[in-house]
Amino acid sequence: KWNSSTNTLIKYKDKWFYIKNGEWCRDTAIVKYNGKRFYVKNGKVDFNFSGKKKIGGKIYNIKRGKVR
Repeated sequence: KWNSSTNTLIKYKDKWFYIKNGEWCRDTAIVKYNGKRFYVKNGKVDFNFSGKKKIGGKIYNIKRGKVR
C-alpha cells in the first residue's frame, strides 16, 4: 500500500531521491535520513557537491553531499 505521508530518501538506479509526502520532491533542501543529513538538489542527493550552501536562512557545510 502506498503511504502518502512518507518523507524519506530512496535509491533507484544508483541515485538517491527525496520523497516527501509520498511523492518525488524536486526541491533543494537539507534532508535527514537514518540520523544523517544530506544536501538534496532538485530532488536528488548531490554527492558531487562540497562547500557551503545557505538553505532556509541557515548556512550548511557540505562535503560530497553530506552535511558536516
